[in-house]
Amino acid sequence: MHSKDRIHHDHAPQDTDPVADARVTDALSLLVAYIGGGVPATTGTQGTIGAAQRYDAEQIKKSDVTIENAALASFMQTDIFEKLSRDKMAVAALASPGHRA
Repeated sequence: MHSKDRIHHDHAPQDTDPVADARVTDALSLLVAYIGGGVPATTGTQGTIGAAQRYDAEQIKKSDVTIENAALASFMQTDIFEKLSRDKMAVAALASPGHRA
């Protein structure tokens, strides 16, 4: 016997009984239902979950946003502002009353 023949026979499909397979599936389903707390109720559940109500708003327009200080807005988009905003000591120093205009 060649090793090739042995491998073929080792992986040959086994004959299965469809009735036995169905019984095993049913038994597993009942076990899952028992462990999970039973079969879900089918009566008395009408209207318990309503349709989702989504928030519907108009898109923001350019006229909705006004920039009073363009220089400040430009500064806020720089790497320096990013680094300062993450530096706790710098934030604390700039927030102190002595640094306010």
